[in-house]
Amino acid sequence: MGAILGIGMSHYPGFLYPDREMAMRVKQVITSPKVPERLKDPDNWPAPMRAEWSDDEGAAFAARHRAAFLAGVRKARAAIDAFGPDYVVIFGDDQYENFREDIIPPFCIFLQDEFRTQPFMRGRAGKPQPNVWGEPTDRVVVTRGEPMAAKALATALLDAGFDMAYAYRMLHHEGLGHAFVNTLLAPAATLVVWMAFDQARTGKITAVGAATAIVVGLVAVTPAAGFIGPISAIALGAVAALPSYFGILRRSRTRLDDSLDVFAAHGLGGMTGALLTGVLAAAAWGGASGLVEGNAKQVGVQAIAVLATLVYSAGASYALMRLVGWAAALGAEPKLQSRGLDIELHGEEAYSNGEGAILVLPETRPEAEQPAPLPAPVPSPAGG
Repeated sequence: MGAILGIGMSHYPGFLYPDREMAMRVKQVITSPKVPERLKDPDNWPAPMRAEWSDDEGAAFAARHRAAFLAGVRKARAAIDAFGPDYVVIFGDDQYENFREDIIPPFCIFLQDEFRTQPFMRGRAGKPQPNVWGEPTDRVVVTRGEPMAAKALATALLDAGFDMAYAYRMLHHEGLGHAFVNTLLAPAATLVVWMAFDQARTGKITAVGAATAIVVGLVAVTPAAGFIGPISAIALGAVAALPSYFGILRRSRTRLDDSLDVFAAHGLGGMTGALLTGVLAAAAWGGASGLVEGNAKQVGVQAIAVLATLVYSAGASYALMRLVGWAAALGAEPKLQSRGLDIELHGEEAYSNGEGAILVLPETRPEAEQPAPLPAPVPSPAGG
């Protein structure tokens, strides 16, 4: 007969949060209309509760409560280590957390290789709050499972006459982490603004322009994805469309060679996103506060990072170009360039219909840059 060690512990979620926020549940409850008005006043609470609340809304007592809890957890862990179990079976007390509005069994065994949870995504009083470890709110915690042992337990209980429920996956989930959500929202906003500009300027929306807009949005949100909220991600994506769109438009009217509009899309988009990170960052999402929360210094930090990146990229690019220039020519012959490298090197013509990231209308080009008219077609010989 095997030995069993039983360990009981609290699952109180307040320990996730800093001491000053541990009493958040109390603050939330006393604002409920279900609570009598007299009990919303701490002076009317029982003496032990008033002593814990004190004049700091429970912060000092929270620290003592946390210390006692941690001491108990360490004692329980020491007992488990000394026991040396083959398996650990964890009993939860609320199946609703796993099944939500589906059928809710009184108990259930989960048979999985691992369990992936996001414990910091739940907001007890609105949006998720910063946790005591400073972890990102979308941090995924992976716990290893023992599906064979779980299957043996479920089978034994069924054989013993228990109507045992079991599941091969967790139904409860918190959805995509906020960094993933922001990565979807920002380029969507960039795309909408980009298409609106195209429609207003030319009356046409191009496929390449739409694709470029999505790239610009992705580039812009990259530095900000984990530090801003979803509404800020939409704003960032919309604003990021402006410098890249008009940068490409300006470049198309010059002789500058920017293949695939890399600088206008990646360069301007990336710089815009980096700077807006300093504006829109919010501490509640796992980082420092930005300008919108009163921390103007963060904009300066982001600007220094942008300048440092520009200096590094320019210096490294120049050094690499010099290095390559010693071994090979850096540019194609003017004759080949005049005919178009897409035809000379690849045997096909790109943008044959004039479609690019920005559609340049013929009447907007300088007269000197207007393409020469195509020669009239030569009739084929009869029977050819």
